[in-house]
Amino acid sequence: MFKRIFVPLDGSPLAEKALFYATGLARQNDAPIYLGWVIQMLPSGAGPDPYLLPIDISTDAEKKRAVDYLSRISAELEQKNIQCSYQVSESFSISAGIIKMASLVKADVIIKTSYGRLGINRWFNGNVAAEILQHAPCPLLLIKISDSDKIDDTEKAEE
Repeated sequence: MFKRIFVPLDGSPLAEKALFYATGLARQNDAPIYLGWVIQMLPSGAGPDPYLLPIDISTDAEKKRAVDYLSRISAELEQKNIQCSYQVSESFSISAGIIKMASLVKADVIIKTSYGRLGINRWFNGNVAAEILQHAPCPLLLIKISDSDKIDDTEKAEE
């Protein structure tokens, strides 16, 4: 049923929880997993809009971090006999970047975790899951991360 599984990751343990579900579907369907990481670009003040901040931030360090992380996850999946590949892209919108990558790999399903962001984080990033759900080229399997999952990951990070 699913021939191509796309999993967007961001390097966080919470996003990585989607791999449990992706791995199960990949095994059931003998399907490859495509991993993706979207680096959010910030507007530079070079355009005609005078309200944009003059920000010029290099994404080279974030690209290296993403490639290192995705190549490690890919190797772990390959050790479990699951075909895997990955890509890193840049976009002004995380959700648009995820949708574009899913389209490029011709994904049959996107598997993503959802964990509520509050305050400025939600304002800045918007509701990524809702945007993907509205515009995805394929079904979306959304895994809600509970508060206990957040606590468990925080405690593990402190150890």
